[in-house]
Parts: sequence; structure tokens; C-alpha cells
Amino acid sequence: MDPALNPYAPGAGTRPPVLTGRDAEIDVFRVAIARLAAGRPARSVVLSGLRGVGKTVLLNEFDVIGREAGWVTSDVVECNEDDTLGELMARLAWRALRRLSRGKRLSSDVRRALGVLKAFTVTADSHGRWALNLDVDAVSGTADSGDLEHDIVELLDAVGRAATAKASGMLILLDELQFLGRDDLRRLAGAFHRMSQEEHPVLMAAAGLPQLPLALAQAKPYSERLFTDREVGSLRPAAARAALLTPATRAGVRFSDAALKRVIAASSGYPYFLQQWGEAVWNEAVGSEIT
Repeated sequence: MDPALNPYAPGAGTRPPVLTGRDAEIDVFRVAIARLAAGRPARSVVLSGLRGVGKTVLLNEFDVIGREAGWVTSDVVECNEDDTLGELMARLAWRALRRLSRGKRLSSDVRRALGVLKAFTVTADSHGRWALNLDVDAVSGTADSGDLEHDIVELLDAVGRAATAKASGMLILLDELQFLGRDDLRRLAGAFHRMSQEEHPVLMAAAGLPQLPLALAQAKPYSERLFTDREVGSLRPAAARAALLTPATRAGVRFSDAALKRVIAASSGYPYFLQQWGEAVWNEAVGSEIT
């Protein structure tokens, strides 16, 4: 069959043609943003699993859901091994504030949040590596204490309050969270602990490799009570069938039962391998049936 019409999409973080088998994770996220928007406490969501199970796809889906629900989002930001938590939080805050500052005039809340961000970037790194060229005055006395955990809370509170003037709050999306060091994971958990206690309008959805929940627990012993941990793995047989059949059916192509069973067995329902098998058998097939 024509490879140009191939509907399957193996890749790193590439959205599959049909997102199946992840309703539970999506429901957990929807409940969290609904609770925070209603002024009720909610736990941030942490996804863990091997590469290729669709964690990044889910974060991107959360981004879409958040925007549709009226949240200002940071987009999905991937952590790197050389990232520091202060730099990461500054980048996330700046991304959200750029969205909030679109227009002819800045609201007072957005201008204040930009001033808080400027104070934070000046104090968080003595070398000024990530000082931003912001045309506002730094807000003295907020997010500039030098206590990173405390300053992160004040920075995100300022951005969250600016977001609530136009939206429901601020959504932070972090991928590859396991790359943060133990001290930074401890500070991050501590900051979100304080924000959940004070019901700040800020929610985080993060993802990482299988060791992430343990790394968070070692960094902060009560982290399992701070975050909703969801392990993302292979798809169940019905979801795996849908991932293969639905794109083919939409394109007018059939799978024989034997071919379908063989691909599901060979892939073990692993999302990336389902897409890789789907792409390969489509390109090899002759006619309108994959046998």
C-alpha cells in the first residue's frame, strides 16, 4: 500500500492516530484541574514508565485539555541533565507569562508577576546565567530571599494569581523529570507541598522513567502523598486492537484476524512497537488487507 498514506506514527513523543487505553490517566488529570479550578485541593500528577509507552503523548494531551479548560500552560518542557531547578522554574514561569502578556496592555497582575520573575532570576543564580531582559522593575521582597524552595512558591504564586485573572490557573508540564538531582527533587516536592497547603492555583503534570517515584520518595519521604503516581505500561489487548484497527479501518484497510493476533503478540501491547509494526505491515501489504 501507499507509504504516503500510512496512518501509523512511530516516533519519540509522536501522538498516535488513536489514543487508546489511557482513560484512567486522563480522568485523574481532569479531576485534578476541575478541583483546583473550583478552589478545592488537588494533587499534581506524576507519570512513570519505560520509554515508548506514551508518557510524553499524555503530557501533550494534558496540555490540550488544560488549555480547553481555560488554564495557562507552560507547554511541555523537557528536563536535561544540566538543568537546575531555579533555571527550570524561571523558564516555565516565563513561558506562561508570555502567553498572559499578549495584547496591547499588561494587567497589573501580569506586570507584578514579571517583576517577581525578574527578582527571582537575579537572585537565584549569582552568575546571572538566566537573567531575563524584562522591561519591568524587580519586585523587592518577593521570590528573592535566596531560599530556593520558598522563592519558587512565591514565584509560582505570582504567576498563578496573574493567570486566574484570565484563566483558571497555571499548568506546569515537565518531561524527563528524573534528570533533576536529588536536592532539586526535594525542593520541588517541598514547594508543591506548600502550594497544595495554601491552595495556590498551580498544578504540575510530570513524567519520567520507572525510577522517578522512588527518586521522589528518597528526596522527600512523604512525596507519595503529594503527587498522584500513575505507572504507564503496555496496553491491554482491547486497547492494542483499537490502536491497530481504528487507523486502518478509517483508511479502508482490513486486518486479518491472524495478522492482528500476531502483531499484538509480537509487540506485547507496547505502544511504540504497535506503531512500528503497524507502519511496517502497511508498507509491505498488497491490496486493501493486511494478512
